[in-house]
Amino acid sequence: PIASCFFPSNLTGQWINTANVNARVLINATHIHEIAKVNNRGWLRETYYVCQQTSRSQYLVKAVTKGECFSYYICFDFKDRHHNILRYRKSKSFMSNLYKLFPNRDPFYEVCSWTSFGNDANWKYQAFVLDPPAPIECPFTGMWTFKQVEQSSSLIQTRIRGGVTPRPRDHGWYITCDPQYVVSQWTICGDQTKSMFADREYCRQ
Repeated sequence: PIASCFFPSNLTGQWINTANVNARVLINATHIHEIAKVNNRGWLRETYYVCQQTSRSQYLVKAVTKGECFSYYICFDFKDRHHNILRYRKSKSFMSNLYKLFPNRDPFYEVCSWTSFGNDANWKYQAFVLDPPAPIECPFTGMWTFKQVEQSSSLIQTRIRGGVTPRPRDHGWYITCDPQYVVSQWTICGDQTKSMFADREYCRQ
């Protein structure tokens, strides 16, 4: 399909799709190209979304998947880009041939209707993450302690590259530390405000 509209210039780039971490997304002025790994054998699914019509934050695109015979209309609703994050909603897909059979029907009106995004009152947005992300200045600095309360499988673990990590530790030196002095610490230094350092087992002894 031929493009007939443009995406905003600040959407262009390479992204990771958080709705499918195995997918990479390339966006230029007129196309969204998604390359997704479908299975463990490395088979790739390539889909092109071509801009057809736009109004405000909504973009009607025609989706074509490599190796398939049919194309579909889909609507993307983008939020304003926030640094490395691009939030979006994606509508249901509609076969484009349907609108050739019924030329009086308006694909933008139907595909970008709020009902095409689902009936959930609390609309959920997916996110593209810039790949690779570009660090920005953190608006605050300092040192804090934190406590982890989620499931054990999702907690931050102490890791050091190159081997097994003895515990507890202090500034890279392996020592014996009284458990009452072991804390989880979060640090943002004044001279390195683009980096955040988390230490799950910092010894304050």
